[in-house]
Amino acid sequence: LFANVLTINTHHPQTVIAEGEVSADLLSALQADEAYHGLLSRYRYTDEAVGDFIERLFRSELGERTLLVVVGDHGARQRPPTAQNEIQHYEARFRVPLVFRTQRAQAVKVDRLAHQVDIAPTIAGVLGASAKVAWLGKDLFAEAHGSRWLYDENGLTSYRTVDRGCYPNEALTGLRCVDTRD
Repeated sequence: LFANVLTINTHHPQTVIAEGEVSADLLSALQADEAYHGLLSRYRYTDEAVGDFIERLFRSELGERTLLVVVGDHGARQRPPTAQNEIQHYEARFRVPLVFRTQRAQAVKVDRLAHQVDIAPTIAGVLGASAKVAWLGKDLFAEAHGSRWLYDENGLTSYRTVDRGCYPNEALTGLRCVDTRD
């Protein structure tokens, strides 16, 4: 089963909503203007709604065999008041949440840049898929489950090796074996 669910409650216009109450202490600490207050209100509501969905999903029978992928389609327009300099203000606008979650997986934080093109290879890696593929992107958890990939000379097209090892293969002439940690 594949399901794609889109939420739009954090999209512009980000006005304050009753379901997303933000404490006065937080607003004061962040020196939040009306626009940022609206964004925080929408985030609060979305966080609680998505959290409730995830909790119910993983308590259900379906949750035992589910890989949940949560990704934003773009960053926020508002400048976070907590950024320390202009570069941080600018960079924070382009951060997009990306979460992979199963019922029993241990949390792993990835501290390197990731892109939406990394989603498909990561799903394939988590599921243990082994097939010839042609996509951009890399498995973000390669180190966690020991996968290896073959890359063509431009370093972009990847092929998951069937047995997670790298061996010469006539069908893959011109490819080089590299550890995904490189």
